[in-house]
Amino acid sequence: MRINGTNQTNWNPYQKQAQQQKQVQAQPNQDRLEISDAAKSMQEAGKLPEARKERLEELKLQVENGTYKADPSVIARKMTNFFSEGE
Repeated sequence: MRINGTNQTNWNPYQKQAQQQKQVQAQPNQDRLEISDAAKSMQEAGKLPEARKERLEELKLQVENGTYKADPSVIARKMTNFFSEGE
């Protein structure tokens, strides 16, 4: 049996995928990310100096071991200074 058609096309199953890739590559990148100055300063503020990190680790160990002793007079003085400076 022989089928003769007048409308013969070459069908390529990968042609649609190739066309889509060309369209994607032709489009300029539209996504952008900008970090504000306020966000940058917040990132910098989150970084602790090495000496402070060491002190925090010492305090954590003391609390875990049960050897940390808080001085109530020092705490009261620092709280008073903190709240009096805010006014």
